[in-house]
Amino acid sequence: MLFTGALTALMLCIIIYSVYCCIFVKLHVFEDGFYYKNGFSKGKFFKYSEIIEAAENQKHNPNGSTSYCFRFTTADGTKYDFICPMSQSDGIDYMIDTINNQ
Repeated sequence: MLFTGALTALMLCIIIYSVYCCIFVKLHVFEDGFYYKNGFSKGKFFKYSEIIEAAENQKHNPNGSTSYCFRFTTADGTKYDFICPMSQSDGIDYMIDTINNQ
């Protein structure tokens, strides 16, 4: 009984987190920039001309999986990074090529 309740609570947490990521975490790639939103109202549009450096890094997680992070630095020196969903890999490659070939 206790094991079933713990498993149910764990599954509920995973479902809530998945729904949160699907609804509130967004990455939209455009020709002149990209829009990234990582919360309820924390979205921002970044123009490629305002970014001086961009790269994609890999992180190896303790469970054996690999996460891909997009890191970039704006002209004012602010550094950002966020985890890239694998479904956006073509968009991330486009952004890195566009930023680094300016």
